[in-house]
Amino acid sequence: MTTGKSKFIKMPVVLLIAFLLLSSANGVRALNPQNPLYVLHDDILYHIGPDAEELDRALNALFPQWASFRQTVPWWDEPISAGQVVEDASFDETFEINPAVTLVTVGMQLDWQPPADGDLFSRAQSVSEQLHGLFWKYARWKHLGEHKDEEAQARFQDVANAATYALYAFFHFDRQQLENWHETYRALFGVDPAQPPLRVAQVDVLAIEPFLQQPFENPENSFFAVNCFFDHRYPQYTARWSNIRRN
Repeated sequence: MTTGKSKFIKMPVVLLIAFLLLSSANGVRALNPQNPLYVLHDDILYHIGPDAEELDRALNALFPQWASFRQTVPWWDEPISAGQVVEDASFDETFEINPAVTLVTVGMQLDWQPPADGDLFSRAQSVSEQLHGLFWKYARWKHLGEHKDEEAQARFQDVANAATYALYAFFHFDRQQLENWHETYRALFGVDPAQPPLRVAQVDVLAIEPFLQQPFENPENSFFAVNCFFDHRYPQYTARWSNIRRN
């Protein structure tokens, strides 16, 4: 894979730089030194987030050098795009990080250049695992009082929540990196990651009874129970579930 260097600065990169400069000029309230740092809502870190196609669209719009990137992995029959790599790498058997968070973090780690060895998956997977671990490190301190040493206490008290701490620690407690991450996320996805995810309003649905019923008979005096489970946590049980690590 060859990326090459353009003789001209791509317009999307110019727009991103302008966005960051304007944001810095206006100030980022979440990064006011007088207040605890707050750039990432806890629910956003573990939110379902955009799918691979949306990740690719956002990434390629600002960083077109990624448009031709493909990586071969054993659980897909064909080489996959950067967005699909990041989506897969954000998913683990025990947790699932928002792939948008993974994308911005690994992108900054790589200075937004495709890796020379072509292995984006390992890097993105490491990012998601580190963020998950750092999130719970802060949570243990907050709720269980672990990490009593003064230096750790000071680090924890710099931030307002566990998700922000995870990023702060990942970037070695560099406030400028944290600010750059926050504004790059906004530039890529058009939303503020410090705000909670949008919720779908609950509505009353009129349905013909019975709406759902068990697919098998379960006699009242049967010695075993038949249960029917519905998991609506998209996209855990979609194509990714059937493809990832299938061999």
